[in-house]
Amino acid sequence: DVWRLSPHVQFDGGARLDYVSRYGGATPSLRGGARVAVGETNATVFKFGAGRFVGSVPLVAAAFGGYPTRVDRDLDPNGGLVIRERRFTPAVDDLALPRAWAITAQVEHQVRPGFDTQAGITVRRANRIATLDVSPDGGPLTVSSSGRSSYHEYQVSARKLWGADQQLFISYVRASGRGELNDFTALFQGFDAPLLQPGGQARLSTDARH
Repeated sequence: DVWRLSPHVQFDGGARLDYVSRYGGATPSLRGGARVAVGETNATVFKFGAGRFVGSVPLVAAAFGGYPTRVDRDLDPNGGLVIRERRFTPAVDDLALPRAWAITAQVEHQVRPGFDTQAGITVRRANRIATLDVSPDGGPLTVSSSGRSSYHEYQVSARKLWGADQQLFISYVRASGRGELNDFTALFQGFDAPLLQPGGQARLSTDARH
């Protein structure tokens, strides 16, 4: 819903309830935001938002225990002989709906008619991400909701308007994203037999430093 307290102040909010019995039952999520305009002409606008969001478990993760046993072999690069063999048995641990919270803040300012500027920051944290536990020596290959990720973004932009709908945008973004190296969705999205290696945290594709 949206509440307009005055021509300069506006609040909005929402709530949602996801229920999946096999993944922990009822899981609520909430979000809220505010918009505050300053000055008689509303030339400066502050925007704030925060929320807790709930995702979904990949369908293939729940069925992973039915996958066939996987055998990885290391070969001697000179003679081609097998020098090491590891067997992985797919298994499924307790899974839960992934959750994330996010906070955003922005300020927009009209320097003069036809010239606008904006600056903003976004912070997001996620947990209970379906992640594959890979042992270096083989054994159970277990998917569980143990993964985490984080994302930070800072951005500034400017827009210049001319006649005949001509516009020029200039922007700069610095984003930092880290998450699980063995994120289950990322591993099995493009490959039936992905490369398996011990996990950990790594830079994500959303990590765009400049």
